[in-house]
Amino acid sequence: MSACRWKVQRFILIQEGWTPLKEPRHMWFLQFVAIPIGIFLVFLTGFLVALLNLVDTIVIHLYHLLALVAIIPVHEFLHAVMFPARLASDHVMFGFWPKAFVFYAHYDGVLTRRRFIGVFLAPLLVISVLPLVLLKLFAIHHQSLVLTCALVNAFCSAGDVLGVALILFQLPRKTMLRNQGFRTYWKVPAAGREVSTQIEGWGGTSRGDAYWALAGNHFAILQFQAGDGYSILVVSHVSMTHCPLR
Repeated sequence: MSACRWKVQRFILIQEGWTPLKEPRHMWFLQFVAIPIGIFLVFLTGFLVALLNLVDTIVIHLYHLLALVAIIPVHEFLHAVMFPARLASDHVMFGFWPKAFVFYAHYDGVLTRRRFIGVFLAPLLVISVLPLVLLKLFAIHHQSLVLTCALVNAFCSAGDVLGVALILFQLPRKTMLRNQGFRTYWKVPAAGREVSTQIEGWGGTSRGDAYWALAGNHFAILQFQAGDGYSILVVSHVSMTHCPLR
């Protein structure tokens, strides 16, 4: 039943002009590609550790291994806080895929290309890069624990970096993206500028309804397109002298 629902929604997305992103279709192949990327990220993180002259050796204790388990929910939480409305949105969900042994944070709304990349890179920057800078600037205890978490998270971010690479090499800048299951779809706005914004409470608006709002020295045409559980905010700025209010 679930697989059938995904197929129907995939068909609807394609009918609405969404194009599937070219990405690995099989999880085993994705993991196979991600392993060398993870090793490379660990090497880069280790190089940054050496460059900052933080420690000569890393000592791993038993409680370090327990702390590593906490990286998983923190990693996914950092993905989620980059979504529009963050955790307050009904379009954010967390889950676990037993077949691939993968935890995930999912958002079924529309995101800009920049926001999508930010979602991917947030855990790598916050857990693996920022702590190293803080270790250099401040005297922090348990440096080995921090460094171990940074290295492990760098390896776990391989799939995220692969996702960023697929987007950067395939899609133009002004692109909107959304996930359907574990597939990613994209399209370029036909008119105006589509902004990734989740408008809570506008689910009943019909496609094409337009509203006016004051935006600085300009009025903005706010057009809410409802469909398949998400809203797209299309903003077109026009002169205040040419604003027939409705």
